[in-house]
Amino acid sequence: TGRQEIWLRSATGDFERPVVTEASFRGPQTLLLSGLSFAPDGQRLAYQRRGPEGFRIWISTVAGGQAVRLSPDEGYQDAPTWSPDGASVAFTSLRQGRWTLARVGTGGGEPPVTIKEGVIYPGNPRWSPRGDWIACELPEGFAVVSPDGQRTRVLAEETWLAHAWSHDG
Repeated sequence: TGRQEIWLRSATGDFERPVVTEASFRGPQTLLLSGLSFAPDGQRLAYQRRGPEGFRIWISTVAGGQAVRLSPDEGYQDAPTWSPDGASVAFTSLRQGRWTLARVGTGGGEPPVTIKEGVIYPGNPRWSPRGDWIACELPEGFAVVSPDGQRTRVLAEETWLAHAWSHDG
């Protein structure tokens, strides 16, 4: 339509419809939608919206309706990735001048928990299918970090701009 929107289209092309539109938000114009990530159940999506409040992560259902802001935190938020059970979203965040990997429950309203400080941006964290690791970029290289932030393993000294998990983790 020429506006910032997210649409859903069937694999066969039989139908397509908008899922996220300007009407999904209360308030002024959406300037950018990016970083789309589907929940494991395929019924919700998390994405970055740039609006008057800045760059924040929002959640919508594929059925449409009002979008819900993931967290009241005021830092820059980007690159959401869902936990395998769909109960949490991890994302990169710029807070107090430092890039972090953070996570927050999808129930809404709670502040994010910092998992790891000093991540490299832009980076796209990816939660493992088993839920035991989140892949991300660190100054030391490509690494995996446990969701509680207690364990870190550097897998390669280089940084990888693109990465994914196999289905079995």
